[in-house]
Amino acid sequence: MFYKAMILGLDSKYEASGKLSFNEDRTRAVIYLDPGEDIKNISLDMKIAVNSSYHEIYFGRLDDFDKFEKKIYVKNLVNDEKNRNEDLKIDVNYIFKILFYDKYNHNNIMSREVTMQDLSAGGFCFSDTISLDTGDGYEAILFFLDPPMVVEFSIVRRIYLEEDKKYVYGCRFLNLNIKEEEIIRKKVFQIMSNQHKKKMKGRF
Repeated sequence: MFYKAMILGLDSKYEASGKLSFNEDRTRAVIYLDPGEDIKNISLDMKIAVNSSYHEIYFGRLDDFDKFEKKIYVKNLVNDEKNRNEDLKIDVNYIFKILFYDKYNHNNIMSREVTMQDLSAGGFCFSDTISLDTGDGYEAILFFLDPPMVVEFSIVRRIYLEEDKKYVYGCRFLNLNIKEEEIIRKKVFQIMSNQHKKKMKGRF
């Protein structure tokens, strides 16, 4: 069985994509690079995003690289279950709605449309001119998912940009169930794949 795979740098930046085939216990794999793909300086330590039943991150060690056949052999694969939600952060430009309590009247729920700047399976970043406190108690309506979802989130980082007169908020998803995690993770993988396809078309 083949899976869509992306080879990432240890900083999670995209390097190449292809089709991956595991051995029986998933400790070794062969990656067949997609047409037009190439890696000039392949590193010994590898990070691989695999789109199987859900998005998975593996760490492995380069075993061999057949440049003529464009096949990469990887050994010592380990599934990074612990940190998979934090990987594959992508730049986006999505309008979505946040819900929060009025700080002056906690019986009043406020809503506001804001712009998402990046997205990962663990959280997202957005910017706006309003001042919000860090912490829990926020919800987001993510129209761009299929199906649309209402999720809880916390603001873990707030930065004020003096030149732009607006705040940038780093947020983390809260209390996602397995199905919700899977939907977000697949969306991230899909966006990254589409962005890469557009770059590849621009080369020819």
